[in-house]
Amino acid sequence: MSTLSHWSIFSTLQQKLFTKLKKSRSLVRRLVEYWPKKELPLLTPPSKQSDDHLRFQNPKEALLSWNCKQTQWWYFTGHLKDTSGRRFGFEVTFFERRTNWDYIVFFPSHIVRPRLFVAHFAISDFEHKDEAKRFRYWDRGGYLENTGFASDEVFHVEVGGWSAFKHKAGDIHVNAAAEDNSLALTFQPIKELVYHCDGGYSQRSSDPEIASYYCAHTRLKTEGRIVVDGKVFEVEGLSWMDHEKMQADTTRFENGWIWYSIQLDSGDDLMMYFLKDKQGKVDPVFSAGTWVSKAGEITHIIFDDVERQILSHWTSPASGGKYPVHSKLAIQKLDLELEVIPLLNQSELDITRSSFVAYWEGAMEIKGTLAGKAVTGQGYLELVGYDTRRGSKLLHFLFAPEPHRLG
Repeated sequence: MSTLSHWSIFSTLQQKLFTKLKKSRSLVRRLVEYWPKKELPLLTPPSKQSDDHLRFQNPKEALLSWNCKQTQWWYFTGHLKDTSGRRFGFEVTFFERRTNWDYIVFFPSHIVRPRLFVAHFAISDFEHKDEAKRFRYWDRGGYLENTGFASDEVFHVEVGGWSAFKHKAGDIHVNAAAEDNSLALTFQPIKELVYHCDGGYSQRSSDPEIASYYCAHTRLKTEGRIVVDGKVFEVEGLSWMDHEKMQADTTRFENGWIWYSIQLDSGDDLMMYFLKDKQGKVDPVFSAGTWVSKAGEITHIIFDDVERQILSHWTSPASGGKYPVHSKLAIQKLDLELEVIPLLNQSELDITRSSFVAYWEGAMEIKGTLAGKAVTGQGYLELVGYDTRRGSKLLHFLFAPEPHRLG
């Protein structure tokens, strides 16, 4: 029998096993509904707790974590240049998730990790001589190597030695390192903190409990250094930071999303997200965005304001995901038309080992018109929910060797 036939039989057995385990998990979930809930320890002293929405609207506390929320993340992306003009892109993301309603197949996750920390770090070196090294990524944390911390008193998060924190002077510092590659960057806000949707409150479903609190620094002056293959580059440029806190035990995020962060050379910024439903289609009700003018004035955007056209896809040889990486956006009320072009098609992070997911996170070039005048810019595009693997993903999570990370 050929190797291909052996693999086909093995894949079929994987699918059957995964289906049975999934049914078992559903049964366990129903039974657990009758068990007493285990309350997680408070991270914030009761005297310092306050109404979530009001606390979030306070700019001095908007980037702090708070008690008893299921998921939150701190998210940095940016475009940088060294003194010779060599261009780089980067992503550093930190996640904290409370696992009281998560399962590894049918096993309650909170027994293993009551709080789960994960971090991702990627460098795009657009001019690297080795094409295979133009995009590289690493991850930390997860169920198998969980070392993390998030403060409730100050903006400070750490996962596996990588960190992000806000200095008393107001600047933000991010550090991450893996093998002979690292970055150490300092960010200075150019604009005020932006609160997306309704004063930071972002509804994600007809269920009012499924929502998030969402703020961002859409334009950060950035300085520091990047190390690629042991070579040090002093860099500067522009970055973006998102901070989001999920209110519900389960969220619409499980179906995936499309997220744009765009910084135009005119000084204007655009954030737009399209949530996907269970069928993989864009949800027109709970997709939204924010336009931040050069002066800092905010215009909220709804789904009906935007025309989105897919121009081309890239299919991952690893996950099978077919990603819509090249697109156009048109927003008539802003007199805005933009083409969003990937600088590297291969920008997929397969972090199944730590996060049980693969997603596409790529640096983008922006071309278009604003009020009839030509405009250019830069940005990042995130595509989640395109990984087509099912049962094989579980085996990858359990048995994949450490070199699954690129680099």
